[in-house]
Amino acid sequence: MKRKLMFLLVSVFGLGINPVKAQTPFNPTTYSGWMTTPNNYFANLPAASGVTFSQPARGAGNQFSTAADGINSGQWQNTSSSDAIAANRYFVFSITANSSTSIQVDSLLLILARTSAGPDSCILQYKSPATGYNFVPVAPDTYTILNPSTDPTTSISVVPAMPLMVPASDSIVFRLVAWHASSSLGKMRMVNNTAVYGRAIPLNTIEAPNVQITDALCVSAIKGDSVQVIFNTTGTFDGGNSYTLELSDASGSFSTPLAIGSLNSSSNSGTIHGFIPSGTSSASYRLRVRSSNPAVTGLDTTGLLINSGIVLTASVLQPACPDNTGEIDLELSGGTGIIQYDWSTGQTTEDVANLPGGNVAVLVTDQAGCSADSSFQILPVPAFNVSATISNALCASCFGSIDLHVSGGNAPYSYWWSNNAASSQIIGVPGTYCVTVTDANNCTTDSCLVISSTAGLGEETSFVWTVFPNPASESVQLVFSSVLAGSKELIILDLSGRTVYQSSLTQETEQVIIPVKNWSNGAYQFLLITETGNSGSGRIVVSH
Repeated sequence: MKRKLMFLLVSVFGLGINPVKAQTPFNPTTYSGWMTTPNNYFANLPAASGVTFSQPARGAGNQFSTAADGINSGQWQNTSSSDAIAANRYFVFSITANSSTSIQVDSLLLILARTSAGPDSCILQYKSPATGYNFVPVAPDTYTILNPSTDPTTSISVVPAMPLMVPASDSIVFRLVAWHASSSLGKMRMVNNTAVYGRAIPLNTIEAPNVQITDALCVSAIKGDSVQVIFNTTGTFDGGNSYTLELSDASGSFSTPLAIGSLNSSSNSGTIHGFIPSGTSSASYRLRVRSSNPAVTGLDTTGLLINSGIVLTASVLQPACPDNTGEIDLELSGGTGIIQYDWSTGQTTEDVANLPGGNVAVLVTDQAGCSADSSFQILPVPAFNVSATISNALCASCFGSIDLHVSGGNAPYSYWWSNNAASSQIIGVPGTYCVTVTDANNCTTDSCLVISSTAGLGEETSFVWTVFPNPASESVQLVFSSVLAGSKELIILDLSGRTVYQSSLTQETEQVIIPVKNWSNGAYQFLLITETGNSGSGRIVVSH
């Protein structure tokens, strides 16, 4: 922050900081005013440590008036700035820095008064080492001096495009040039409270760091953020100096500063990359740079806003059965204002459901521009796959066997057969045996298998059909894993013996989809009859 360097002359000039900054007065704060004509002096006191004003002077062409109002006025009689300069009609004053101080001039406030015939236009020029000691405009504007009949005084703010810098042991000279198109002889004077704004810069100064921020600074309990600053020094610093970037506490105090970055610089300027650690509370902070040799504490930058970062956690409900979907219950801490959710699924709510298997990502953004992202994996349950090894019976009254093989779902599995068996392998006489397989999550699948005699469907007939889903509400599928020889007839009966479905199947048919949406709830019996007259049966349950 700039100190206010305000030099106030009761009658004419002052030196202060840029008015937009907080102001801290110079010492001393009072000075003597103008003396009697023609020795109208600034107080011969320093405006700030190491800074003094020169005596104001008029050009040789400005004749002094002996009238009472002419104590600080001059006579003007030119039609242009060039004519006035050639005639030596102007006011000049200078500011000088001593050997241990440089000067920065930010702006000037000129308060002028004229007679009705006095000059109505003016410019302000300066010369310094930066201009090769040649006068150039402080600003490109020509300023109007108002008519005293309506405006007794005119306040003119002159702001250069960049601050005017004066090195130690040197001066900056200002020249006020005025003229009137009528070329009449008139008077103009500078009025009390005319001021110069700027500051004295002691040698070995570290400028306030210039923060380079394009995005919001967001710091949470688990994640910090980075900040980059550019700094410059004035004066003499040893090469290879170590510069440390320091962060104030949340109240803006540097009583216990936190070092967040450093740089060893031989050029005594540069860029420091700092890192604000996690857990830093949300507030407006200050930054400054300190050097090691010599030990100098730099000016500080205010208003570094650290926002509350976003932390995401979630509860993921994984699918339990092959036909289930997943859900994510997202939990957020931190953030500011309105929160926006963008899921890779296109959903924009905090929590999401009906998620198929795969990766699901989310980006959460708050009103301050802070964001957090995360991804989750929905693990689908593999579909049931039921197969069997069937050993057929050698005769109608002989025993065969079924050895069931199950994958998918979540092992281990339990079994319940239509003959009340409860293992994966059963033996029995030729016929149809239906089984319900239940996995560890209580998910089920139903299948029916046939043990044939060698006179029937053949010795190598393996698993004949699988029914799923069973129970069914919309449709049921019969899948034949081993195609029976010849054509087949499929008949489905309700419990009253009424035929509700019948279809002729070719030898190549491996799957049949039967719509049951309009069927009544209950159990149905299906029969599969081959062209040789052999048959098998099974059960379908409809539940809406």
